[in-house]
Amino acid sequence: MYFGADYYPEEWPRQRWHEDAHLMADAGFNVVRLGELAWALLEPEPGRYDFSWLDDAVALLHEHGISTIMGTPTTTAPPWMVDLDPDVLRVDENGQRMVYGSWGNFCLNSPAFRLRSAIIARAMARHYGGNEAVIAWQIDNEFGVFDRARCYCERCAEAFRKWLRERYGSLAALNKAWGTSFWSHIYTRWEQIPIPRRTHTKHNPGLLLDYARFCSETTRSYLQLQAGVVREEAPRQPLTHNFLAAAYTHLDLFALAAELDVAGWDNYVPNARWVDAALSHELFRSLKRQPFWVLEQQCSYPQWPPYANLERGLARLLTYQGVAHGADGILYFRWRTGLIGAEQYHAGILPHDGRPGRVYEEIRTIGQELRQLEPLLAGALPRAQVACIVDYDSLWALEFQPHNDSLGDPWSYHRPWYRALRLQHLACDFVQPAGDLSPYRLIIAPALAVVSEEAVRNLRSFVENGGVLVLTVRSGSKDVHSRMVDKPLPGLLAPLAGATVREFDSRPAGAEVAIRFTAEEWAEEEARAALWFELLEPEGASVVARYGSGLYEGGAAVTWQPVGRGGVLYVGCLGDEVSERLLPALLRRSGVRAPVAIAAPEQVEVAIREGPAGRAVFLLNHSDAAREAHLQGPGEDALTGERLNGEVVLGPYGVRVLRM
Repeated sequence: MYFGADYYPEEWPRQRWHEDAHLMADAGFNVVRLGELAWALLEPEPGRYDFSWLDDAVALLHEHGISTIMGTPTTTAPPWMVDLDPDVLRVDENGQRMVYGSWGNFCLNSPAFRLRSAIIARAMARHYGGNEAVIAWQIDNEFGVFDRARCYCERCAEAFRKWLRERYGSLAALNKAWGTSFWSHIYTRWEQIPIPRRTHTKHNPGLLLDYARFCSETTRSYLQLQAGVVREEAPRQPLTHNFLAAAYTHLDLFALAAELDVAGWDNYVPNARWVDAALSHELFRSLKRQPFWVLEQQCSYPQWPPYANLERGLARLLTYQGVAHGADGILYFRWRTGLIGAEQYHAGILPHDGRPGRVYEEIRTIGQELRQLEPLLAGALPRAQVACIVDYDSLWALEFQPHNDSLGDPWSYHRPWYRALRLQHLACDFVQPAGDLSPYRLIIAPALAVVSEEAVRNLRSFVENGGVLVLTVRSGSKDVHSRMVDKPLPGLLAPLAGATVREFDSRPAGAEVAIRFTAEEWAEEEARAALWFELLEPEGASVVARYGSGLYEGGAAVTWQPVGRGGVLYVGCLGDEVSERLLPALLRRSGVRAPVAIAAPEQVEVAIREGPAGRAVFLLNHSDAAREAHLQGPGEDALTGERLNGEVVLGPYGVRVLRM
């Protein structure tokens, strides 16, 4: 287990470094991240390097038993980069070129920026590739932050047109794919094709989807550039990156993670949205199907509104949530609150004055506990029998055309199902529609809007071989060019679903409709649905639920069709209650059971890692009040050795780790 913080020795006097290293070691740290914001110090002018200060910091920390994850510093280019290429700065959606002064505001298609990024990455990797204190590399920093994945400059426009020419081969093929006859947008020269800068109405959906693909691939290409040179010079040190939370959809994380050895992310999701944090943890575990790292974990107050500090015990709770879902590395941002720069109010483990206090002592306690838990957690991971499909083409298409303001976040379709799985204490993997589905018994595919024939064949094979598949609203509505299909929805998925959508109705938030189930084997209580309603027409499927009110009262809302040795449930409405009511029946039909029997209130998250040393069960109280969980079998507190059975009390933001 890697445990540490993000450290910026360049901000502090050298005589302070020794005290910091001592305090870190006393807190149980065995790793820090260094260097990712220090390009100007490492390369004061093009081609002149100074690694001496960083060498000293790496060596001093290593003397205290602390290894280094070295960051390539390309997110913070020095002012001389603008001298080399005045157009290196990113252009926003309004066509406004950014001014130098922030970070991450560079065009990834700038030849000068790409060249100098590769040069500094190679110089650092050559210098530290044989250093035993450096155990891994973080390539760049937070791809996609501040919309940096999408630049709208003329250089990107030229690169986009080249990308389109390679993708479509001819303007005739592009015009057909995009349907450019609408609004007379038929292109006769490649140079006529715009990039989607802001206009007074909407751009063509095909253009928007392809530009999202292009920008994601541009970021992947830039990652490949740095990863390639680092691997050449430092082949034994693994590569990672600190992505943003799952809710940031600008990048195809599956594609970018393929270039890395370890997936990582930065967790600033507030505890009030703990289900979203759990979803992100499980997504990043799924990218490589192996343990991941949290490279920035909030430990105190952030610099953005509402500025509130973390309550006592919350840093511990959030840390254990990551560990529970498969994190084998937790680094806090940051070691000490900065005295300089734009993030002076982004709190670290130590306050501005550098004196250890409440937060440090809480982190120190966590370090002691994790050392104690390491034998139990070694080689252990959550084992999922259920997976949710994530398709970035669909996320992008739904983001560009939400149709309902309340569905502007395309993850809105996943959250009700993921929340229902968490309430059942079930781990969930995230997979691509054409990926390997064989490890799972139940697949949930929320709003799989953009559907390829390959994906349909993969899903059909899964079901015919005994799997249970859930399809939901807006599925199969688009082809791969973001054109609406001319078949009854769910389009290519209709034969699999055994039902079609006769019409749909989108209503504002608060306009709820009753859903009544036709048999107790599916659900005993009715549910409330909201935002999106589809009137289903069974074509071989049986009706599972009907609308109890609203425009479609009496009509089919949910259907079930057996297929091969499995079956397909089509859910034509949205809502937490709908997912929550249907999930138990889906688990029975698919043969999925929670690994342990624990009754817990909604605020208490139950997560499980299984490995050679047994099963580690995490009880995480996300409430500011004491809560109780009920064990339906014996367990042992892995930290205290206390034998437990029946009621287990968790204090406010309390954590218990059980061996069961």
